[in-house]
Amino acid sequence: MATDRLERAYVSLQGLALGDALGSQFFVPANRPLLMARTLPPAPWSWTDDTEMACAVVAELAAANGRMNQDRLIARFAEHYDFDRGYGPSTNRFLRRVRDGEDWRRLLDELFDGQGSWGNGGAMRVAPLGAYHAGDPPAAADQAMLSATVTHTHPEAVAGAMAVAVAACLVAGGETSPGPLIDAVVRHVPPGRVHDGLLQARRLLTLRDPRTVADELGNGREVSAQDTVPLHHLGGGHPPARLPSRGLGHRPGRGRHRHHLRHRRRHRRRPPATRRPPEGVDGCRGTPAVVGRAGTDERRQAVRHAHNPRRARRVETVPGALK
Repeated sequence: MATDRLERAYVSLQGLALGDALGSQFFVPANRPLLMARTLPPAPWSWTDDTEMACAVVAELAAANGRMNQDRLIARFAEHYDFDRGYGPSTNRFLRRVRDGEDWRRLLDELFDGQGSWGNGGAMRVAPLGAYHAGDPPAAADQAMLSATVTHTHPEAVAGAMAVAVAACLVAGGETSPGPLIDAVVRHVPPGRVHDGLLQARRLLTLRDPRTVADELGNGREVSAQDTVPLHHLGGGHPPARLPSRGLGHRPGRGRHRHHLRHRRRHRRRPPATRRPPEGVDGCRGTPAVVGRAGTDERRQAVRHAHNPRRARRVETVPGALK
């Protein structure tokens, strides 16, 4: 039933928001000792653009029975755009211009010399969509592609979103075994660096040290789909259901994404916002303060072994959504 599907999406959104808000606190320099000590930061935890955009995705799921109307979705993104949530520089400009009435498809064609962004943003917000389509991986992959390409048109960014959506779809359907989960995800991801990273993650399932795994797969520092998604499907040796994936990216784009990181670092030095996630944003429920097993040893270890507070939010958001 549609109601059951929406309930799964809401639960995934709650986990996503919690992981996002937790990770955002490690952009605050004063919280770095807490990261190393595996101690939760003090409240309030501010959530970011990933939760804001995930709310829009869930609202569109509710409005269109699980399908992504791209014109309506980008309009939701633009309507609820909030600079203080920490959007990247290109997304800031893009959404402002869309809100001012410019054609979003034409604007996308201008980004990154027409190549599109291979950032992990499409993957970060898509897990609720996958949970909605539990039991139907092809639908999850197809709708994830539509949801991603309103902001990220590079094939790797799209592949990252498809991988996370299919993983969420499978976990919501009851799959918890790491090997079969990754095998099933790979079947729905097109060839490329994300696909190859997932295959490598499958081979690394026997490893338990997250530092070693991150050295092999990347840890999100590049803010790209290929540098993020494979690690989260593996979860440092734990089932992918416990540690979500994030986008990877290709090397020629490193300069652009380093600029993106510097922007986020400056933004996160501001005091955390005190607002709570929106109640009923276009039909999207607010997110409670505590969801799932965010305090488990596995989750804390994953955050700590991000090695750097600048990466912590990216490490946490997808895993929370897959809980």
